[in-house]
Amino acid sequence: MLQKLHISNFVLINELSIAFPKGFAAITGETGAGKSIILDALLLLLGQRADTQVLADKNQKAVIEGVFLPHEKKHLSEWLQEHDIDEMDEIILRREINPLGKSRAFINDTPVNLSQLKSFTQMLIDIHQQFDTQEMSDALFQQTLIDTIAGCLKETYVFEQKHQQYRNVSGELEAANQMLQTLKEAASYKSFLAEELNEAQLKAGEDKALETDWALMKESDALTATLNEALHQLQEGNNPMLASLKKIENKLNGFSQLNETLQMLQARWSAVRIELNDIAKELESILQTIDFDEAKKNEVIQRLELIYRLQKKHQVNSLESLLEIREELAHYQKNLETKQQHIHQLTKQIELLQKELLNEAEQLHQKRIAVLPDIQKKVTTLLQQIGMPHARFKVNIEKTALHAGGIDRIQFLFNANVPTQAKEKEIEYHLIEKVASGGERSRLMLCLQSMVAAQINLPTLVFDEIDTGISGEAALQVSKLLADIAQHHQVIAITHLPPVAAKANTQFLVAKKEIEGKIQAEVKALNESERVEVLAAMLGGKSPSDATRKAAEELLRS
Repeated sequence: MLQKLHISNFVLINELSIAFPKGFAAITGETGAGKSIILDALLLLLGQRADTQVLADKNQKAVIEGVFLPHEKKHLSEWLQEHDIDEMDEIILRREINPLGKSRAFINDTPVNLSQLKSFTQMLIDIHQQFDTQEMSDALFQQTLIDTIAGCLKETYVFEQKHQQYRNVSGELEAANQMLQTLKEAASYKSFLAEELNEAQLKAGEDKALETDWALMKESDALTATLNEALHQLQEGNNPMLASLKKIENKLNGFSQLNETLQMLQARWSAVRIELNDIAKELESILQTIDFDEAKKNEVIQRLELIYRLQKKHQVNSLESLLEIREELAHYQKNLETKQQHIHQLTKQIELLQKELLNEAEQLHQKRIAVLPDIQKKVTTLLQQIGMPHARFKVNIEKTALHAGGIDRIQFLFNANVPTQAKEKEIEYHLIEKVASGGERSRLMLCLQSMVAAQINLPTLVFDEIDTGISGEAALQVSKLLADIAQHHQVIAITHLPPVAAKANTQFLVAKKEIEGKIQAEVKALNESERVEVLAAMLGGKSPSDATRKAAEELLRS
């Protein structure tokens, strides 16, 4: 609840502190006295934007500070912890507007931005103004109100979380399908390329070996002739070189003992002969390996042509690059298969979530449908009590496509002019925003608030002249409604109606005074005798009669 509001250098207020009690507080005063200034200060405290026009003294900053006593601490504590703000027994909000137009906001002396301030204060206070009833036509507001009365707010919250999960998975599936489509567009050609490279059965270094073989094949005839000639000279002919060397080696062997020089010469001759003999054997071996037939030559040529053709096709200069491309294509195919498996899994997950959501949405639908007769009857009755005897209220719920709130399309319908004897099937209902005036919306909002007051955790409700346009018995009934709401909440009502002001536990009077040559607004908490005088003035003008004072006393006693 709002315990204290301090305002300085704001419009017509130099310095003001108001201590608000529990229960029902009424703020009264003549038109133009400055009641709206208090509301404007509260709105700034809740995050509304401001400029230097609000400064009473253009050279000084304006400060609005509110002290709140937490009612439901859990959500507030979670929010404060999430934003690294110290928790205290009280919650202190402060707004400052300096002469340059810059604004600062604080929660428990910690600076916050306006978005954070709005987010936090939504859990503290709710302000309803005469023409600020657009939210009544908002689908989320209507659903929340029905769910509050039906007692399924928690179920709706859980449903919303699951629906968000459903949307996230659906988004992931959409992205995966788009990726799969992109992959598929090139899949056929890439599959052909991969199959072609796989069929080629390329091996690292294969091209170098083939090129060596081909170089050898091109010179094989000339090389064979040369090698054969060398072998012929070494081993065959009329005078084979190896045989001649052997004869001389044997002869030198007989003289090798004569001196060391001949012995060394004989050894060297023997070594030459042995080396040439080894060369002959190597020549024979080489001749066996280069004995290529045409089939072998064709095989090498075709293999090299295949490699060169693939290199040209893939615009690379090496076999290693082809092998890398083969790996990339294999990865592409695997990625395609993985994506298809992922899409299959996501599809199954979505089907399961959708089934669960539809089942839970149907349960929510039944709970909402169940409370409609009671809501329609009570709201219609309350409307009749507060001066709208011919008004009828109806809630229409139709099933629609699955959404964050279920499968329901909720509409608040209204008719302010229904004949007394009219049967339900004869009544033509219309959307509230189409047919209800500002005053009718305000009273309808008050009726709806009174129905849900005991079931919501919001500690403070502020009503700004929502009783405009009513009087007499209807005004008395409005005052009773506000008093009923005050049983569960702190209610602050800015009003011009004596019955409403009289029903309040505490009454404040706002008045303008000239102080040191300046017009300033002052707010005073009235005692009982002062309340009688003020109520009498509200009933009968500035110079009330004794009868009017008695009427004011009766209002207070009632």
